[in-house]
Amino acid sequence: MKKDTLDRLIQLAFLEGEVQTHGAWENKVARETARVRATPSVRRRLEERLEAALPGPAESHPLPETVGSHLRRVFAAGGHSVRTLAARLGLTEATLRMLEQDRLSPLRVPADRWRAFMNHFSLGAEELAQMILQTHRIVLFRPAVRTTLARYRAKGERGGRAGKAAALEAAAAELYIRAGVPLPPGEERKIMDLVREIGG
Repeated sequence: MKKDTLDRLIQLAFLEGEVQTHGAWENKVARETARVRATPSVRRRLEERLEAALPGPAESHPLPETVGSHLRRVFAAGGHSVRTLAARLGLTEATLRMLEQDRLSPLRVPADRWRAFMNHFSLGAEELAQMILQTHRIVLFRPAVRTTLARYRAKGERGGRAGKAAALEAAAAELYIRAGVPLPPGEERKIMDLVREIGG
């Protein structure tokens, strides 16, 4: 027999903590739910099936590149140190580190430094413009991510909270990028002005 809409609404309200059933709903579910103990082999097969159903590796769905992801790749390749690259680009080491972590808005870096960045890495103007846009988007929306994290921490999840919070921040940043959250008109105008100035 199918559960009717009212029953579903009561269940949702109970799960949200809006209603109290004083054990009636829990007892009903306990009677309806088959108690099956999954053996390790069954669990392993289920995990394999779930993993197989997931999308392919991240490379098949690449995220738009940011200034930080570009710099992290450069440093991982070992061709530059922070000190030498900062000197070549006319930036402080602290500024370069913040750019590497996508924690500094591109608007805080002068256009002539971005021209040096573009020339040093042989980037096209359009490619750099997209990186700058994505970076600014992450920086702009980071406070919203922090708010989400604060709510998450407030729930008092048990065990590994710091790891979960870090994972959530990374996931939220990725979702913002994937969703292509539009910048407010004023912010987009500032970025486009910077891009035009870089093109000089």
